[in-house]
Amino acid sequence: MGWDVVPATVVLTGANKGIGLAIAKAFVNRSDEVVATCRSSSSFLEKTGAEIFDSVDVSKESDVFNFTKAFGSRKIDILINNAGVALRSGDDKQDWPANAAPV
Repeated sequence: MGWDVVPATVVLTGANKGIGLAIAKAFVNRSDEVVATCRSSSSFLEKTGAEIFDSVDVSKESDVFNFTKAFGSRKIDILINNAGVALRSGDDKQDWPANAAPV
């Protein structure tokens, strides 16, 4: 049994470098429609051919809301939440997301 949905619409957070960039490249090479989100784009991500939504900080509710509004009602086949978010040192976990900081 393999992945039957080709091309798939893939939404990927934290796509501008590292593992996220590698994931974006892999799905683009598979001929999928890749929608990449990140706080700031990179020349490497721009070369992949992915649709890029930069200025999306997943620790900010307003950024996530603006992305979902811009993305619209398109179908998502695969969602990969690769963006890193961590609590700041000494913060109480109960105050999430107020104390969230992007990694």
